[in-house]
Amino acid sequence: MQDIKKKIESEAEQEAKEIIEKAREQAEKIKLSAEEEIRKIKEQYDKKLEAERPEIFRRKRIVANLETKKMELGSKRYLVDLAFSKSVEHLASMDKNKYQQFVSALLEKAAGDGEGLLLVGENEQVITEEWIEGFNKKHKTHIVLDKKRMKTAGGFILSKGRVDVNCTFEALVKSLKEDIEIDVFNKLFSS
Repeated sequence: MQDIKKKIESEAEQEAKEIIEKAREQAEKIKLSAEEEIRKIKEQYDKKLEAERPEIFRRKRIVANLETKKMELGSKRYLVDLAFSKSVEHLASMDKNKYQQFVSALLEKAAGDGEGLLLVGENEQVITEEWIEGFNKKHKTHIVLDKKRMKTAGGFILSKGRVDVNCTFEALVKSLKEDIEIDVFNKLFSS
């Protein structure tokens, strides 16, 4: 009985070794096959990458050029906006006589029927009660200076009922900007 048991155990052990050896061989074949498949796939991707490399670099150059042009255009836009902003400052810094003539001509055009409420900037020095009185006498108008003040570099807003005529320097320059911006851009940056 003991001998039979040993024989069975020996045969089972031998069979287990054979099964394990076959499994190792299969695992090695699977491993080699997988490595070969990986190598083939890697070769395919390497070839594909090599073939697409010029296109990838071409696209990168295009994107870089677009970004450069975008930044350049942004800088030009900033400079044009700065030029118009400086023109508002220039209008606000006119000498007193020119300033009076300028706002008088604006108010004369804006007054129309000769009545209205005039709103000026908080730092306005020229358009005063006395100046308005003189303007009204000269032009036979009835314009009243509003007690409220607004933030503006210069000019005024004339309220006539439901209509506001905006003659602030910012509004005048903005209106002009819409008409001449392209010409200014071309003159500043034509090469």
